[in-house]
Amino acid sequence: MSQTRPIDEHSMHTRTCGELRFENVGEEVTLTGWVSRRRDHGGLIFCDLRDREGITQLTFDPEHSDGDAFKIAETMRPEWPIKIHGVVRARGEETTNTKLATGEIEVLTDHAEVLNRSRSRTASRPARTPVCAIAIWISAVPR
Repeated sequence: MSQTRPIDEHSMHTRTCGELRFENVGEEVTLTGWVSRRRDHGGLIFCDLRDREGITQLTFDPEHSDGDAFKIAETMRPEWPIKIHGVVRARGEETTNTKLATGEIEVLTDHAEVLNRSRSRTASRPARTPVCAIAIWISAVPR
């Protein structure tokens, strides 16, 4: 049975990213999480959505749902929290990812919402701190 309402009154999603399996194909879902990876393949955008339970691949197609979700996907960056709605579908044999528990499915996204924007997750050194000072500090830290 398709669960279309949130898990509870305080939740924004109907499922978690790590729980979807082949048995859920055809189900409408709402997922929330962080953009882990985004890949633009010209006509399609793929996004790995991550939450505390796992990862689910999202597919954004410009010809699906008037392309609104696709336009949002074009702007998404790693670590941005998003909320999506879509339909679980099976991946083709050649695109199945056996390294992931959710590797047999993907979610064709028809609605996407960026909940917040975040800065890049890459580490940066404090402003005006010479690189040599950082190297000295790192070498002085007991291991």
